Amino acid sequence: MGKKGYGSAYGEPQRTCYWYINYLKKYFKRDFNVLVIDALDGLHVLPFARHGIHVDCYETNKKLLYGGKIDDYAIKGLYEKIKCFDLSDYINVYEKNFYDFDIDKKYDFVYVYRSLHLDKNKNIELEKKIKKILSCVKVNGFVYILYHLSNTDFDYHTYPKNQYLRKGQMSRMFNYTWKILDNHERNMLTIHKSHPFHPIDHKHRVGYIFACKKSYYKKNIFHYNIKGYYIAKED
Repeated sequence: MGKKGYGSAYGEPQRTCYWYINYLKKYFKRDFNVLVIDALDGLHVLPFARHGIHVDCYETNKKLLYGGKIDDYAIKGLYEKIKCFDLSDYINVYEKNFYDFDIDKKYDFVYVYRSLHLDKNKNIELEKKIKKILSCVKVNGFVYILYHLSNTDFDYHTYPKNQYLRKGQMSRMFNYTWKILDNHERNMLTIHKSHPFHPIDHKHRVGYIFACKKSYYKKNIFHYNIKGYYIAKED
């Protein structure tokens, strides 16, 4: 983060975060806006803002926002980091759960990191969460979702259906209005270092998807009645 003690308690941002920053700058060739859902202590909020990109983010945990101690981690809160790096012109923080409110604003890029499985979101249907995410993407905008997969597809006790996707399930959430650019689901477990709320090293089976919201036309439906058969044809 550039200043000692101001890194994230969750470790370093994903390297792919910086890849997307560079990719989107070249793609849009203009200012663009980003939505980060479940901001944590700024793990993937600050990289965008420090590149001059405007970010809206949602977070409900007061210690992650204002600082405090979670397990054995001393948290520098997101607000303190925003002030330290003079990023208030680039970051808007909403202290509420993204999935609980109607969001009218659309974004050029929606970045979602391990949000779907969080305990605070466990009572919301998985499909509803994903549809809510996708509804916030502008036409010709992009979405990136990193998500947890169940280690065993038929174990709904250890891996509840509202928190963990089954293999191949994510891509089926995207209809014809989307172009999936990349979707990868790992069969091997990924090592995840200890972090707040999970203070021991652990392993997850993860996947990610990167997709573009297409500019599409409304399909015209023509109806025919041929020898008693009713046929609908899409143009």
